[in-house]
Amino acid sequence: MSSTSRPHSSPSSSPSTGLFSPARVTTLLVSVLVALCSGTNYVYSAYGPQLGVRLGLSHMQQNLVGLGGNAGTYGTGPLHGKLVDARGPRLSLVIASFALSVGYLGTKMIFDAGLKEGQERAPTMIVALLIICGFLTGNGGAGGAAGSLNTVAKSFPEHMRTSFTGLVLSGFGLSAFLFSTIAHSFFPGNTSDFLLVLAIGTSLPMILGWLFVHPIPLPTPNSVNAPEDGIPVPRIASTRRSYFEGGDGSNMRLLPDNEFEYDETYVQPSRRHTRVVSIANCGEVGTGVLSGNELPDISGKELFMNLKFWLLFSITSLLSGVGLMWINNVGLVAQSLYAKGTPIYDEVESFKFQTLQVSAVSVMNCVGRISIGIFADFVKNRMGVRRAYCISLVAMLFFISQLVAMSIVDVKELWKASSLVGFSYGAMFGLFPTITIDWFGMPHFSENWGLVALSPMIGGNIFSMTFGRNLDSHTSHSGESDLPPTTSPDTTIHAQCMEGVECYIWSLKLTTWACVLAFGLAVWAGYKDWKKSREGEKDGGYRPVLGSDSRG
Repeated sequence: MSSTSRPHSSPSSSPSTGLFSPARVTTLLVSVLVALCSGTNYVYSAYGPQLGVRLGLSHMQQNLVGLGGNAGTYGTGPLHGKLVDARGPRLSLVIASFALSVGYLGTKMIFDAGLKEGQERAPTMIVALLIICGFLTGNGGAGGAAGSLNTVAKSFPEHMRTSFTGLVLSGFGLSAFLFSTIAHSFFPGNTSDFLLVLAIGTSLPMILGWLFVHPIPLPTPNSVNAPEDGIPVPRIASTRRSYFEGGDGSNMRLLPDNEFEYDETYVQPSRRHTRVVSIANCGEVGTGVLSGNELPDISGKELFMNLKFWLLFSITSLLSGVGLMWINNVGLVAQSLYAKGTPIYDEVESFKFQTLQVSAVSVMNCVGRISIGIFADFVKNRMGVRRAYCISLVAMLFFISQLVAMSIVDVKELWKASSLVGFSYGAMFGLFPTITIDWFGMPHFSENWGLVALSPMIGGNIFSMTFGRNLDSHTSHSGESDLPPTTSPDTTIHAQCMEGVECYIWSLKLTTWACVLAFGLAVWAGYKDWKKSREGEKDGGYRPVLGSDSRG
């Protein structure tokens, strides 16, 4: 067999597969747009109170509608993940478009209909329909997020993956800020039109995603092609010997001992099969030396038997619970601090401080998702520090945010705590999807991440309910004689705690200890990751890819 072949063009030079080709950049930008319209579950507070007043909903019923959205977002994540892994993002995006439009249009119709004559509260059936609509909007957001995140993760090389997935996730974090700004700027007091904007503004970008969001094959600058067919065979680095095994049994060395071709890849220059044989285990294409334990394929039962999965699940549950407790209740925190620090309760001024916290959380959520991606890729590629070590950094950021929140007694300073919580929350969701890839592999990434993302349903509910009970216990001791006068005779504040930071300090102490526990688990996870990498080095980098050590 001849050792020479015809010159061929590198696949990396193709305009359709270049690292920053128009197709890849378009996919990235549209994915960010899809993610930007997928996080509207956090916009519920922008229309929820008006919905409650219009339909006579109790606070418990309003919370049930909000919980319907949370259940749709986190509960359907694994299903969308499995669908995207198996069939790509397009079907999931179609489902997302349908669910978002039906969910928000249904809510709009119920809002427009209002109460019938003689009714003071919406009947149970109407409340149930609102919960279903909330579930649909959350389901649509989960589908859009799964499709866009999976596509970008597969369209960019490993050494840049965290940066670009963080960019997509930043759109998800900025969604609340975008739509709440639209509500207050263009539709003040017009909830019906705002719901229509949500229906159209979230569903149409999903159709755009159906057209343009699809994985773009990675360029393979070190590929070799078959002489006749020109089929590229990806090349990766290793320390094992490689040779061509021809159909007639002849062997020929291709590369020196420090390089080899992709294991078991076939080309067919003629009717004979030419096989690229390698004894070594393969790493990730186009990313340099990677041991097999960095490219696992873990899912299903094997995932649930993996200690790293439960560590990541527990850390995510604890930290997301801390973040969601603050995000869901920061309006009440602002009201408590404002009432404590002013002689006259101005409802309009109080509302400004509430919206300021929402904006601070949302914007810094976006910044955190982008920043952690750039930082994690930098320390890995330039300093040789494993991304898993950054989990401890995220836990420490949450811990600092809780200390700051406990120290603030002036509502004018509350934005500092909200910004830190938002940044920490964004950093967590910007980093942890890539950790999921690093630990469990790409083939079932969306499904695996969907399972990890179930954890906020646990932590968020526990800490939020604890916060509510703590606040209620203080509110019950506030007599009406202790309440400050208001600027409006129609303003009712008798159900609001007016004791400032004392209204919720116990809850913050609890979340602070939760951050300490999460930090300890993060250190343990980092140690497990380091230990596994050391084991890979001791045996020369050889680790089974499939069915690898499920103990983590």
